Amino acid sequence: CTDSVYAVLESGSREPVLRKADESWRVSLSPGGFRIFTVSAVNRGVAPLGILDMFNSGGIFESCCWENTTTYKAALASGGEIAFYSEKKPVRVEDSSTGQEIEYIYNTDTRFLTVKPEGTGPRELSLVF
Repeated sequence: CTDSVYAVLESGSREPVLRKADESWRVSLSPGGFRIFTVSAVNRGVAPLGILDMFNSGGIFESCCWENTTTYKAALASGGEIAFYSEKKPVRVEDSSTGQEIEYIYNTDTRFLTVKPEGTGPRELSLVF
């Protein structure tokens, strides 16, 4: 679909950019250099971007979907600082298994949302809008 929109995040950045499926952009590399981008489809205003500070950032997600009109769920393989693109600031973020509210940081300019759940191991997050 050429009208699909994707959130693109360069590794090490905290400023996702939106790109259409048929849009291109230039990337330059220094000799021997590299750049890593995570590309995630924006679904009803949200795109999962992954765990920060890891090359395979999207590998943290086991599944992501809208549970209903106000709740976006993300099943995670483990903990860490998790990033999303979100057009809106959530009302709250919670650990679905415990119901415990989790602190988050939302940048209204870049629409970059980060969540750092406590502990390790698999878990499920709920972003409530």
